[in-house]
Amino acid sequence: MEVNAAMVKLSWDRFIEGAYTKFVYGRAHTGDHTGVYSIDGGDATTPWGPYTDSTVVDDDSVDFFVIPGDAYNNSQYQIMYQWAHIFNTKGKRLSDNKPKAASGTADLFSLGLKVDGIGDEISDFLDDTTFFISGAYTKYTPDTGYSLLGSTSSENGSSVWTGVIFPDMITDAGKFGLEYNHGSKYWTPMTWAEDTAIGSKIAVRGDAYEAYWNFNLFGVKYLPSQVRYTYAQHNYTPNIKCAGWVTPNKVDITAQDVRLAVTYRY
Repeated sequence: MEVNAAMVKLSWDRFIEGAYTKFVYGRAHTGDHTGVYSIDGGDATTPWGPYTDSTVVDDDSVDFFVIPGDAYNNSQYQIMYQWAHIFNTKGKRLSDNKPKAASGTADLFSLGLKVDGIGDEISDFLDDTTFFISGAYTKYTPDTGYSLLGSTSSENGSSVWTGVIFPDMITDAGKFGLEYNHGSKYWTPMTWAEDTAIGSKIAVRGDAYEAYWNFNLFGVKYLPSQVRYTYAQHNYTPNIKCAGWVTPNKVDITAQDVRLAVTYRY
């Protein structure tokens, strides 16, 4: 997403191995968006329209403060955390039902564990296996006269993301991966970094399953390749780019994505 920001990083490695914290303050949606992100004659009432539209009132800048970091990292065990506070996140103004107005605050928090190598030299297979799990939480609090996620009260969301990556036992460097995601009704993270045609599985309000095979085509290290399948079951209106003006209504939507990729690296 287009932002202007300043960052300071502090290392705590002298106290806790691999620990650090970043402090980031920034602003998004600055300047004139007319003719850049807007569409002339666009319908400002639809949540699927452009994020900034010349017909939308109160399209103010969005200020945010983010604290990401590692609580511990010894190359095998890594504990990661992140907290973000959005001071004026986008929602809906009740007086005229206009979406994309500065409507309140949002808080996003996550805590994750990654293990690179299971145990201590139990076997080559476990040494080359990676496991990770992450829990996350969001809270959207609307101002008086506005709604966020279809509600005039604070709403909490949560998610779980876990997976394992292990040697394929077929090629020299290939690995299989299995991942699972679950998101609650009001789970609403920021998800611009989508890498499938069906959107971000991390943002699913429901369940998502993914399996992939990463390998070097013909054993050539300059040809990293991937075969991947992703399945998502949306139990509530899909979460699109932390869109606070979209009400998460009950739905039954499934989406599937198949990816076959070959990259030439030089």
